[in-house]
Amino acid sequence: MNVYRFAVRLRERGHEVTLLGRPETPVYEKARQEGVMVVPFDVRVKYADIKAASRLASLLKERRIESLIISVAKDNYVAGWAKIFFYPRLRLYYQQHMQLGVSKKGLVQTLLYRV
Repeated sequence: MNVYRFAVRLRERGHEVTLLGRPETPVYEKARQEGVMVVPFDVRVKYADIKAASRLASLLKERRIESLIISVAKDNYVAGWAKIFFYPRLRLYYQQHMQLGVSKKGLVQTLLYRV
């Protein structure tokens, strides 16, 4: 629910906020009820969902969104691929929620986290 709270607080401070996520989640539904703009978006492949990256870039361009805050680790990949291949102007920010015990030093992770 931190994502929901963060979106609401950003909106209260005057930022235009659009939350992208899976519609069946409590965060998505709570944000929608609070009046935060929500857009359904799902990532199906953890590391290399290039199709989702293309969809993400198109969606962001269509809505004139140039900054993206990511809070789910697997979404870093899709956002990174979207920036690298389809939307170089996109600014990415990662609000980290720690996950212990998972290696983040592989080749794919190194490539994406340096963007």
